[in-house]
Amino acid sequence: MKILIVEDEMLIAETIKLYLEERGHSPTGIVISYEEAIEFLQSNEPDLVLLDVRLYGPKSGIDIANYLVDKTDIPFVFLTSQYDKKVLQNAMATNPGGYLTKPIQKESLWTTIELAYNNHLNNKVKRQRIVKINDGVNTVFLAENAIDFIESDHVYINIHAEDQKYVVRQSLQYFKDNHLSDKVFFQCHRSYIINVNKVHHIGRNSVLIREKKVPISRVRRKEFQELMNS
Repeated sequence: MKILIVEDEMLIAETIKLYLEERGHSPTGIVISYEEAIEFLQSNEPDLVLLDVRLYGPKSGIDIANYLVDKTDIPFVFLTSQYDKKVLQNAMATNPGGYLTKPIQKESLWTTIELAYNNHLNNKVKRQRIVKINDGVNTVFLAENAIDFIESDHVYINIHAEDQKYVVRQSLQYFKDNHLSDKVFFQCHRSYIINVNKVHHIGRNSVLIREKKVPISRVRRKEFQELMNS
């Protein structure tokens, strides 16, 4: 795993780095404050963050944990030498993947981060919505994020999912309302709904998804730009 270490005691941070490297993991950096951590996370995406509860500066590791929860999908494990009940309660409220007390034992470190990461992956799979598609002959179950885009074709819709296309007799609006998550899908045109995670190029009046140019209507352009910016 690529692991960010957020720890303001450099001797401890360097020791953790050595433990991680011994296990075959890749420490991607050591930062000592909230500001450094946020700056790093805005341009890098580690697999996991090791996060000291107490940090240099006015903001704590709990503030970074809240940022990770609100802005990313990166799991984190707390490090602490504190046994303050209120601090512990605030830390646990962020739903960390684990909690390690100092001095850090390398075997406990290895077990905790690997368990936290595996639990994160398992929960990620469980969080994926499953879409049931029936084309009149066959029934197919797709993970929501496998769908690239949906296009309307008279009384049918064409569901493009990776290298497959499924044709269903259903309206675009009905499919959107009953099967799709607003956080993942956006109706960019009266005839098209796109998976925003699959967009890899944005033009003035269209987006590109797997070499397919999908139009964006003028009335939806501003809302789409705001969505992608957020």
